[in-house]
Amino acid sequence: MQILLRNQLLGPARDNLMEKAQSTAQETMQKVQQVAEKAGQAAKETAQSEAQKQNLSPS
Repeated sequence: MQILLRNQLLGPARDNLMEKAQSTAQETMQKVQQVAEKAGQAAKETAQSEAQKQNLSPS
């Protein structure tokens, strides 16, 4: 009986909290992916630039 009452009282609040947590996690993952992609691109550009400066790659 106590579990049923607790679920009735806390169920919607728990559900809302879980939805917010899941949404926040998804947003964070998307931001991390974007940052990682930008960092990878920057590293590639830096490596290419340095290779050209040292005549290690075709111009």
